[in-house]
Amino acid sequence: MAKETLEEFWRDPDGEVGRPYRGWREGEFDAHLIDVGIAEAFFHVYPDGTTALFDCGDRDPDSRGASGRAPRPNGTRRPGEWVARYIARLCPALETIDYLVATHFHKDHIGATGIGAEVAEGRGDDYELSGFAQVGEFFRFGVALDRGYPEYRFVGEKSAAEVENFRRFLSFHEKERGLKREAFRVGARDQIALRRAPERYAFHTRNVCANGIFWTGVGEETEDFLAKSGLDDIRSRLENTMSLGVAFEYGPFRFFTGGDLMNVTRRRDWSDGVDAEGAIGRVIGSQDACKANHHASRGSSTRGFVNAVRSRVYMTNVWQDRHLKLHALEAMGDDGPTGYPGARFICPTGLLEWKAALADRAPWGRYLVKRSGHVVLKAYDGGARFKVYYVSSVDESMRVDAVLGPFTARLARS
Repeated sequence: MAKETLEEFWRDPDGEVGRPYRGWREGEFDAHLIDVGIAEAFFHVYPDGTTALFDCGDRDPDSRGASGRAPRPNGTRRPGEWVARYIARLCPALETIDYLVATHFHKDHIGATGIGAEVAEGRGDDYELSGFAQVGEFFRFGVALDRGYPEYRFVGEKSAAEVENFRRFLSFHEKERGLKREAFRVGARDQIALRRAPERYAFHTRNVCANGIFWTGVGEETEDFLAKSGLDDIRSRLENTMSLGVAFEYGPFRFFTGGDLMNVTRRRDWSDGVDAEGAIGRVIGSQDACKANHHASRGSSTRGFVNAVRSRVYMTNVWQDRHLKLHALEAMGDDGPTGYPGARFICPTGLLEWKAALADRAPWGRYLVKRSGHVVLKAYDGGARFKVYYVSSVDESMRVDAVLGPFTARLARS
């Protein structure tokens, strides 16, 4: 029997291509990978209108060299401002983003320092308006969650300046703008919860991991997976592996996002791995969609994880050729004996030309979307169905360039 290909799923049954993205509607779960070209930003709108911003970073665009993408839509504004403008177009009446979630403390996820960003002065401890902090010039935040609060004991020297800037920004918003800060509780159900009409929707979240502590899948029980694997000194753990992860349920729909989770566990030793990703994958089980861990880069999106979650859609923010590594593409696109059956679709925000050319000759190429833009996942009909949109990131038109789907959630088919 012939295998499914991408071309069979560019259906656009509602005639949305070429028109502005119609936005979020009551009862839908939207997840927007905002393509700023050089950093991460992942904005969510839940079925009752609750909002969350998972990561918002910044980097020096000149550091990308010849192997990366340019800022989107251009370099006239910093990424945080582009993100805020995108959110304002999507949610024109929004004043407060309900949840700020920093998955880990790398500059491409929380904001960089020393790259010429404007400084917010006269607010106690000055801080640079980079990443999250710049979005905070346009929106208030309700609750902030990250892997370090309240002690921030386990921060590596490489991230120290960015974390200090991030904390100064949070402290000002806590004192002056109504922000509440909470410790992220691994294993907790619905710490990230609907805030407007929770009784109307079968929507739940589960805090799966942070700091190498993993949910076991039983109640709210956890274990220190990395210590159990022989890595007792938390100070030597790689920042990416400390990422927090959250699993979402909307009716039958399942979705997971885990920052830059990876199997590599020690600084300066990229050969070290203990199948941390696979352990998480086996706990959360089959997913309809996932944000690919660590941009499908080195040490991540491994077969242990991919074959456990068996996702229909992998979406990922890409800005350099180290993202979408070959081993990850082979794992995500393997529908043979060493993978799992059925079509799946790898949806990056951008693709460098040489990788697109490689896809033309590779078995996994049939499942790789060779497009660029904001990648939007929309679950609707109570989570029974979902689509993926590509929305133009070369300008602010919000033009839909392609629609993939609709798909039926796995549990809705059973």
